[in-house]
Amino acid sequence: MISSLPSVRLRTGHAPVRRDLPEIWFVIAVSSLTFALVDGFGAYDQLFALTPMKYVGLQVMMLFATLLLCPRRAYHHVVLPLPAVAFVCWWLASYLWETNRAGWFSTTSRDLATIVTIVVLAQVLGVDEFIRSLLRSGYIAIGLIFVALAVQPGLAYRTGGPAPGLNGGFVHKNTMAPCLLIIAAAVLCFHPDRRFRRAFVGFVAVLLFLGQTTTGLATLAVLVFLNAVLRNYLSVVERLGRAAGSLMVASTLVLGALATQSFNSVVRLSGKDLTFSSRTVIWEGVTEAIRDRPWLGYGYGVWQNIWVDPILAINIHNGFLVAESHSAPLDLMLRLGIVGLVLYLVQAVSTVRVGWRGLRRGEPLGRMALLVVAVIIMVGFSESLTAFGVWPALLIVFGSFHSSDSAPPAPVEPPRARRRLGGRYPAVSGRAT
Repeated sequence: MISSLPSVRLRTGHAPVRRDLPEIWFVIAVSSLTFALVDGFGAYDQLFALTPMKYVGLQVMMLFATLLLCPRRAYHHVVLPLPAVAFVCWWLASYLWETNRAGWFSTTSRDLATIVTIVVLAQVLGVDEFIRSLLRSGYIAIGLIFVALAVQPGLAYRTGGPAPGLNGGFVHKNTMAPCLLIIAAAVLCFHPDRRFRRAFVGFVAVLLFLGQTTTGLATLAVLVFLNAVLRNYLSVVERLGRAAGSLMVASTLVLGALATQSFNSVVRLSGKDLTFSSRTVIWEGVTEAIRDRPWLGYGYGVWQNIWVDPILAINIHNGFLVAESHSAPLDLMLRLGIVGLVLYLVQAVSTVRVGWRGLRRGEPLGRMALLVVAVIIMVGFSESLTAFGVWPALLIVFGSFHSSDSAPPAPVEPPRARRRLGGRYPAVSGRAT
């Protein structure tokens, strides 16, 4: 059922005009969700700073207003997967053995606010509006790249230093790359125009090339290839049988194994050294620190003070300063131990299972879930950011949606918005495009 405002007769004497406007809670929810995604991607960090408590205060107010004003039956569709709850509880428990509790509170407050906002509002609004918000946030992030180029070109495109290339409003090119990759995956899965999909992927490839990010370009190539395989899986099964589909998947795995075996040669061809810009040196130091506290880790805010152990010892080992592990699995173990890594992986496996079931039903949503996991794995090999913030939120959201969620049961979208947006993206419960 869609609610609307009553007809209003104008004083000019014309016929009644029916005005279908979005309800206020819907506007607040969409704004809050889009803001959480843009902030989680770090799209404006280079343009201006928003302190953690200001961000948390704003998000909490918008989230509270949404839950207060939205229809009560919308709450019934909020699902919190057990692995995600266990991961967050273990994360909160790390406060007990955290040595830098001020740093723990600063990082936890912002990341937890982002996760709660995205997970709750994505399910309150429904799949379709979540996908629109995800695409909207990506387009805003791309727009901010050009805004940064206009207002501070020296910072938006670095010609020297340790990380040359385009980073726009992001603090680093490897923060920009995962955002562009996720939006490219969403466009590949949900945009109905094939020419736009191809043009957008080409545009993203240009931005990644200007960013001089080997990780981003390699992940985009894998993303496009994997999307083609997954998109054609169901048609292959329908025409040639399940054995042919299994053979196609097995061939993809074999190609992945062969690519892994020739990885060193590919790295040399790209002009990179086999230490991945000294990442292997960092990994050695982080691994040594993990050996001292393998199960519990050092707490979520361990990187907030680089002048005390274990970060001080890591940097002494490196011979240079770093503020992250440059590896998602290692960063998880350093912060939350083996237990934290296992809980994160359980949620990832749950998302893969949900995505695979959706793929076998021909739903683009299932394909998108698998592509999200692929981006997290690929980028997480050399960067830490996919283990925290917006990325576990995306894992939880795509692991929570099911086929029955594709059409939002709550009146979350007024008629005018449905007419305006309905033709732009196919229904996520429909056949894969």
